[in-house]
Amino acid sequence: MTSRGGRGAGVVLAAVAVAALGVGVVVLVPEAKKGDVDPVGMLVGGAGLVAGTVAAWLAWLTLRHGDTDPTATAVRLAGQVLAAETRARRRLLGGDAAAIDVRFAFRPAPVPAHDAAGARPEGTLRDVADYYRQLQPGRLVITGAPGSGKTVLAIELILALLDKRDLGDPVPVRLSLASWAELTTNTGEDPATPSAPDPDQVGAWLVRVLVETYRLRHTAARSLVDAGMVLPVLDGLDEMDAADTGTPLYRTRARHALDTLNAYQRGRDRAPLVLTSRSAAYLDLQALHVWARDGARVEITAVSLLQAREFVTRRASDPERWRTVLDHLSADPSSALARGLSTPWRLTVAVTAHEQRDPTTGAHLNTPRDLLNPALTSEDAVRDHLIRLLLTTTVRAHPPSGRPDPAQVRACLGTLAAYLNVNAATGRTIDGRTLSGTDLVPHELWPIAGPYRARATHTLLLIAAACLTGAVGVLAAVATGNRDSAVDVIRGATVATMGVAWSWRGWLEPARGDWSRLRTTSGRRRLAVGLAYGLAVALAVGLTVGLAVGLTYGLVVALAVGLVVGVTVGLNGGARATAGSGDVNREDFVYGLAVGLVGGLALGLAIALAAGLSYGLAVGLVGGLGGGLGLAGVAMRYVALVVCTRRGRVVLPWSLRRFLAWAEQAGLLRIAGNAYQFRHRELQDWLAAPANQV
Repeated sequence: MTSRGGRGAGVVLAAVAVAALGVGVVVLVPEAKKGDVDPVGMLVGGAGLVAGTVAAWLAWLTLRHGDTDPTATAVRLAGQVLAAETRARRRLLGGDAAAIDVRFAFRPAPVPAHDAAGARPEGTLRDVADYYRQLQPGRLVITGAPGSGKTVLAIELILALLDKRDLGDPVPVRLSLASWAELTTNTGEDPATPSAPDPDQVGAWLVRVLVETYRLRHTAARSLVDAGMVLPVLDGLDEMDAADTGTPLYRTRARHALDTLNAYQRGRDRAPLVLTSRSAAYLDLQALHVWARDGARVEITAVSLLQAREFVTRRASDPERWRTVLDHLSADPSSALARGLSTPWRLTVAVTAHEQRDPTTGAHLNTPRDLLNPALTSEDAVRDHLIRLLLTTTVRAHPPSGRPDPAQVRACLGTLAAYLNVNAATGRTIDGRTLSGTDLVPHELWPIAGPYRARATHTLLLIAAACLTGAVGVLAAVATGNRDSAVDVIRGATVATMGVAWSWRGWLEPARGDWSRLRTTSGRRRLAVGLAYGLAVALAVGLTVGLAVGLTYGLVVALAVGLVVGVTVGLNGGARATAGSGDVNREDFVYGLAVGLVGGLALGLAIALAAGLSYGLAVGLVGGLGGGLGLAGVAMRYVALVVCTRRGRVVLPWSLRRFLAWAEQAGLLRIAGNAYQFRHRELQDWLAAPANQV
């Protein structure tokens, strides 16, 4: 509901507008020549314009002030997070429920007074939630070596907290620190002048993620954050900055993030949070006397032989196949194989690859004995062997659409990995947005073709569509005997051609028609408000147009405008909540085309009143198709990307979204909100190397 203040302001606005309208009629009408103005029509049209404006404004207020009960919103959010993190855990563990019960040890801060109270000397994955609940305040920093299982431990904590969550407890929400766009590192024109930490940047980021990833309304997300009902689980402090750029460590985004998080408070204490980072990166910052204050830092220890044996026994369908490997690890715990399998990531990859079966015969595709190959003389050799084996085996056991060979899959994944690594190494930006070094958002991958190439192709495609639309319209005018209207068609096509300049914008917002909203009370209410908004606009437009060209024509235009605006506002669901929940490009195309056709046919009906039904429908249909392509900006930008990657060294599949979905289902990628990420940074780095893409 709208607030009393909002309604009061609406009444005042209406009163002022009507008064101004009355003055205008009194002053202007006597000066007009007879026949120039119909005073009654002017008054009615003006009143309609005022009423439409006020009604549209009040409808907007109704949409703006949605459900802001943080307790009820938190319950819905908890269910969404539980589903998303359950899926993420299963993918990270190679499709199995068994996880290595890693151990972690408490590492005191250089100044013990800065540690959280209640930190025990050690803990395990199974009891991580109990460990966290003892901390005062609830600030936990999870560190470890690459592949040590930091993200898995964070997800385990999220699921355990949700499993025993009370009604008033905050909902843990995992966020990638690399996506913190709100974080700024300096102010003013002088980049050497550092900005003071702004804790409001944390809240703004949380609200944006809740809106974009979990589809909360902005007001609901804001109330949830303000009530302290969100526990940020911040993944990847070490992935925030580009590598080897020469930026002083104290000037990095990671350092500024820690300062900002230290300024983020809840009441008199620092706000609860969970943070993950590689140990080396965190210790580098700690050497500059920068760390998470009032927190407990724990470090994940290496996988022991006993843990490895227990894990293999639990995961393997026939543990006897692994006996020679396990015996070798026991006999030589310092061997290259033992070092290569000392992290949960590599041990999980080894078991996953060797447990894969032929989809037809059921026979195992690989034997663990191959791990004893004398050629595997170093830890890096073991890593390369495992990743190559994982890719080959995955393609054989779960072939993607079109059945490409493993080399083609490796080349495509390598293109994506190289794109991310270039972003991470350079920190490049396009139109004010820093390109991520970890996230693959399907409808935002157009910079792979370069900063301008896909945009230029997009613009050319729309110009071609406008020209084709104009040509068909002229032919329709000639064929139906409306030769005089051909000039108007050419003018319209020219205006449309000039209007495609908007397609040069870097970042476009996807849209989709969310018909599922009609099944819920809130969705039907939003559609009703959208239709009210559209009718309000229609009232203003229709009466105004009616004064100029006639009431009937104005009424038709009004209904067309009202229907298009109402459905657009009421059923536009925006982008999907998560990367794997739908094809954003297809939905954007369908939605844009549907809105374009509805508007085009309505316009055609209006034209039919003056130029005949056949001509009106023809122009409306063709114009609607052309307009629909223009409205489907995200989908057309994807088409432009695919066109740009048909030749040269960068070749991507036609259905990139389907390929990414397959890679996630096969365990090569993972989902993080509305983005895909490589299952592990080590996999991304390996694929990015040119030598490994062939």
